[in-house]
Amino acid sequence: MRYLIVSILLSCAFNVAAQSIFTRTYGAPGSYNEGKSLGLTSDSGYVIFGSTGGWGAVNGDMVLIKTDSAGIQQWARIYGTNNSEQGISMKICADKGYILAGNTNNSEDGNYDVYLVKTDSVGTAIWAKTIGGSNWDFCSEIIETTDGFYLLTNTTNITTNENSITIYKLDVNGNEIWTRNYTIGSGNKANAIISYNSDTLLFCGKSFNELTNSEDAFITMINSTGDNLWTYFYGDERKEWANSIVKNPAGFIGVSANKLMIEGNRRPYFFSIDVTGTVQFNELQTGPQDIEVSNIKYNSTFNSYNIALEFNDETYVSSGMYHFGLPFFYVCSNVLDGLGNSKTGEIVVNYDGGFTGVGTAFFLTPGQSSIFLMRMGSFCEKSNNNLLNIGNINENKIIIFPNPANDLLQLDDSIAEVISITTITGQLVPVILNQQNISTAHLSNGTYFLSYKNNFNQLNNIKFLIFHP
Repeated sequence: MRYLIVSILLSCAFNVAAQSIFTRTYGAPGSYNEGKSLGLTSDSGYVIFGSTGGWGAVNGDMVLIKTDSAGIQQWARIYGTNNSEQGISMKICADKGYILAGNTNNSEDGNYDVYLVKTDSVGTAIWAKTIGGSNWDFCSEIIETTDGFYLLTNTTNITTNENSITIYKLDVNGNEIWTRNYTIGSGNKANAIISYNSDTLLFCGKSFNELTNSEDAFITMINSTGDNLWTYFYGDERKEWANSIVKNPAGFIGVSANKLMIEGNRRPYFFSIDVTGTVQFNELQTGPQDIEVSNIKYNSTFNSYNIALEFNDETYVSSGMYHFGLPFFYVCSNVLDGLGNSKTGEIVVNYDGGFTGVGTAFFLTPGQSSIFLMRMGSFCEKSNNNLLNIGNINENKIIIFPNPANDLLQLDDSIAEVISITTITGQLVPVILNQQNISTAHLSNGTYFLSYKNNFNQLNNIKFLIFHP
């Protein structure tokens, strides 16, 4: 049960006064729920896409949840067949409806195929399609363009067990216009696709590179008819894989990837390329942690990148969201705690420059989980003053103890001034301070944020848990 009360002690420089954070969970109690994809709606609310075993789902269905700007659920819809479906990718369409893409085993040959649903703005299904062939086809991502959709999938040959990448060009009604297969090397896996302009697209993933004799990250540019314009590998003799790509207004492509280190830990690996595939900048975040990067988005407010990732150790996985300036210097972050193991999905940048992520929080009971939505405010400064590098974060730094606390929280001498204590939903709670001790007997069990100034007059934030046996 250790991971129920473990908290990552994270200290970083940011403007607490402008902080606005909430974390909310969704899903039918006692069932499996998974959050994968996230969109920001025109009313500053959110639309969440994933999977559920509750709400009347049959063997697991895809689920779409609409919330307001505070994360309060407004409606939820499920989509599926009599077999099992898993929601993977969702986009908000130009008509304010949604295109949903996931996996299903509901086909005549019993193999896995891609299941597509187009809805209106309130989630009512307009049409549904099953896409795939005689092999196993798994959805990676779907995007909308002016004349329809591009669907990126991974295909496994059930006879040879070889993997290839398939892109489907679909019209607005989900009908296939063309299909292209791509074999980059061996062990192919595509993770993300974006539209670069009206004539070209980019997709990324991992494949075996004979030059380095290892799996490397790759990026491929194709034209609107699927012709391969170029493919380049990015990596060395260690394993690398690209998980997400994004274009910024200058035309450069930011890539979030991972590198498997010699000691066995995964480390965040970021790089930026131009339209020819030439690397403009790359950054390997060093440190002892095992970290998996999942998603990257461009933040126009700060001319920066927001990134979702996961910390892993032997007992827990904790989801986090990070703000990186250009070119990839660490600004600030927040980590989800108090909900057990968690796994990140997609992030979006809010209209105020803050950012929000979706994911899955797992419970002790096997097969039970909730979808979580975590919002970070626009507190990150654009400059690089008092920045903290990921590699220098010390999760074991003890500046408050014990953690979890019962009736008393003790502060060490590095805390010069206590600013506030808030709940995980941002509500202020009374602070009863006696020198370097805070009385916590009046606090309910749960996760809290302590905002304080250190001896250098820097504002910091740290999480702690209250547990009254």
